[in-house]
Amino acid sequence: MKIRYVETIEDIKKTSDLISKIFKQDNIFRHYKNLVKFHLKCPFHKNEYSRIVEVGKEIVSHLRIVPVEVRIGEAILKMGGIGTVCTNHYYRNRGFASLLVQEAIKYLKGNNFDVTILFSLKDDFYEKFGFTMAIPEYECIVKVEDIATIKKDNSFIKYEIGRFKKDDLKDIMRIYDEGSKEVVLSVVRTEEYWKWYYKKFSNAYLVKRGKIPIAYFIADIRGNYIVVKELAFCDDNSIRADELYRLILSKLSLLAKRINAGMINFKLPPDHPFIEYSLINVGANINISYKRTAGGMFQIINIENTLKKMIPQFKSYLRNNLPNLDINERFSLIVNSEKFDFFIRKNEVSISKSVQSDSRSFIKCSQQVLSKLLVGYHKAKVILSSTNSSLQGIPEYLVNALFPQRFPFFWENDHF
Repeated sequence: MKIRYVETIEDIKKTSDLISKIFKQDNIFRHYKNLVKFHLKCPFHKNEYSRIVEVGKEIVSHLRIVPVEVRIGEAILKMGGIGTVCTNHYYRNRGFASLLVQEAIKYLKGNNFDVTILFSLKDDFYEKFGFTMAIPEYECIVKVEDIATIKKDNSFIKYEIGRFKKDDLKDIMRIYDEGSKEVVLSVVRTEEYWKWYYKKFSNAYLVKRGKIPIAYFIADIRGNYIVVKELAFCDDNSIRADELYRLILSKLSLLAKRINAGMINFKLPPDHPFIEYSLINVGANINISYKRTAGGMFQIINIENTLKKMIPQFKSYLRNNLPNLDINERFSLIVNSEKFDFFIRKNEVSISKSVQSDSRSFIKCSQQVLSKLLVGYHKAKVILSSTNSSLQGIPEYLVNALFPQRFPFFWENDHF
């Protein structure tokens, strides 16, 4: 048995066969062609990102690393996603997938990645490697009949909605960047990324006001449902949000009626402005699923780097959440065996790693707990009180300000 990279066309063929069988791909040949194209032409792929376990001449287990950057507000973190983890049924329970995951984490730590994310299907296999559930699942269901209550007026004349074309790519890139900057864990999509995954956006609609692109949304038809899996708009004070939202809802209503769909499912976080508008003006059902072991899992690979990259966002939290307080606090964050001293003066924040800490004020928690706090998985008090964590001498308002509840979210098109 040996662990190595996918290197040759023959490796790709064998890997494709394994993945297709485990994940029950309908068209094995098409999957093989796509995998060959990915390995040979993808601009951000390296052979070392695809790892296999080989027994004799048979590839029996596989894992892929997906390198991207993700946002937590003003912080940009280098993320190594882990995906397509699979093992031949006849070789399971021998520790092969565990070895691949351990090797991948070791690689990420040695190559200056800050965090890692994976999407688990159903079991707690990944918890023992340091992963924790950190990305809830959201859906907002709107009835098509309720959209009919929206009044159409002359404001709609100013807008035009058309299907996305390749020439629109730069406009959609710009709109995505503006519309996703406050979405916790949204991927920083480079131009290479957009061009490579262009086909994923084939169901996109571009909204223009006059000749100026201002918004886009991606709507899939799934059975008798319309699923909106992405929606973003420009950060422009001249845009009347209510007009734009009513226009998009009306367009989606028309698409739904063509297939006799009674519901539209929005895969967007609950704090998305469009969802907030729909709740008030149309009515909707929001479902938030906090799963214990299945779904989006998160791990901080390099705690020191991650905390220092978070400093601009910590400052932003303090400005927004405690604007009028003259804060002068010092406390320690103790994560497993590592200690970090926080110094806060007004809205200024500095963080330094320390060998010893005699601070009487501290948060003591595991890496998994810190992961939940950083992404705002739940209220800080709930996260800390429901785990084997300690909080001493720090004002509760300060903890809540630095680690507010958010709605971490990974756009469906970015899943791996």
